[in-house]
Amino acid sequence: MIASLRFTPSLEQYGERLRERPAALDAAIETKINSLAARLLASIQVKLSGEVLYQRTGVLLRSVEMQAAAWAGAVCGATVGIPDGSPSWTYAIVHEMGGLGYYDIEPVNARVLAFAGAGGEMVFTAHVHHPPALKRSFEATSVEELRPIFDAEIAELFDSFLGGEAA
Repeated sequence: MIASLRFTPSLEQYGERLRERPAALDAAIETKINSLAARLLASIQVKLSGEVLYQRTGVLLRSVEMQAAAWAGAVCGATVGIPDGSPSWTYAIVHEMGGLGYYDIEPVNARVLAFAGAGGEMVFTAHVHHPPALKRSFEATSVEELRPIFDAEIAELFDSFLGGEAA
């Protein structure tokens, strides 16, 4: 579950000015992508610190990573998210996407389950048919909120190197 920030310079938008872009533009784009990825990481961390999910242990919060921007051909990209192999990935994807359906909970090391009921009273039962987890998006909502700002900042950077507005 990883959000990718990618910038692919557009020949349609910038025409021939792009064919000989200066090395300084590549460096500036890489720096900007790193800055934007850091802001996306910060937004996700805020959502995991109480805005969307309440922080209990901090394990999910600490599992979100940022990989620095790098060029792959004409694309500069960085990633922010929880790597697929992380122990937190399954937990994160359930919150990000919501549960798929009801599921059963049964005791493992005891004969009954014990938990506080809705009114605060203790409940003892041998089985619970639990409703699906609610969707509590922290990654996709961060990307949605920041995309217009990021697009504007990249366009501004690009235009400043190529001499004004896009052709």
